[in-house]
Amino acid sequence: SQRKRNKLSNKEKLVIPSLIVLLVIFSAVVLGNKNKNASVATKSNSADETTANSSPKPQNDMILIPAGEFFMGSTEQQAIEAWQKNDGGYDKEGYLAEYPRRKIMLGNFYIDKKEVSNSDYKMFVDATNHIAPALWSDQTLNSPNFPVVGVDWSDADAYCRWLGKRLPTEAEWEKAARGTDGRIWPWGNAWNPTKGNHGNGTEYGFDESDGYKYTAPVGSELGVSPYGVLNMAGNVYEWVEDDFNAYPGNDKYTQQDFNKGFKVFKGGAYTDGQSEQRPASRVGYQKDYKDVDIGFRCTKNK
Repeated sequence: SQRKRNKLSNKEKLVIPSLIVLLVIFSAVVLGNKNKNASVATKSNSADETTANSSPKPQNDMILIPAGEFFMGSTEQQAIEAWQKNDGGYDKEGYLAEYPRRKIMLGNFYIDKKEVSNSDYKMFVDATNHIAPALWSDQTLNSPNFPVVGVDWSDADAYCRWLGKRLPTEAEWEKAARGTDGRIWPWGNAWNPTKGNHGNGTEYGFDESDGYKYTAPVGSELGVSPYGVLNMAGNVYEWVEDDFNAYPGNDKYTQQDFNKGFKVFKGGAYTDGQSEQRPASRVGYQKDYKDVDIGFRCTKNK
């Protein structure tokens, strides 16, 4: 089955007072099932979301990612090594969803330098009457300059479209995170725990060495990619455009989790250890899933 943490109930280890109640609202997860079977309320498709063009909008820096080839995915050996170093919540089979590594050609594009913040997302909510994240009721996660979390794929897609942008493809996101030389992490091929906002290598074990037990501000100089894109390893997972399907030539991943309409998120989070911080890491979930460690950023064509 697909890679995921074994039991969502372990999130009560976050020790965020209101979080357990919120997670009950967000998801109904079968313990031990590798598919997150989340069920959330359908969001409003208010016409305001397409007619609020006159409202103030975030003005965030974007970074140009030049056209060219890059290495995407992992070799079989890299995937197995990542599984061997994982944080205890994923199976070997799931890592093989990253296989094979191959060269991909992309045109140039722009990507947000920072993850979308709570203050950015609030402008969207105020302008469009889109449903606000329930996690905003928790003071540990609702600071203006911290990444918005508790949003599903459709929320992220609607926000980006409101700005005349879009969610990055999985290939675009991965290139923006790792550059062109096939490096394992944004900074190189050796794990460096000082480079990102991550867990301590145990399931939901939080590492505060970076100064943040939970999320870090979107402008923090952590997980910096070769192009200068911030938090491309750790802090929060990020939704991308793609469905969770097999890479061409993948004959290693034999489970039946592909082609179900799941969406991908990437990049690891403050909840996870080093294996999930790799740009090649890919996780597929139902598009209506929301969690305390999933956010996003936007991209656009040049």
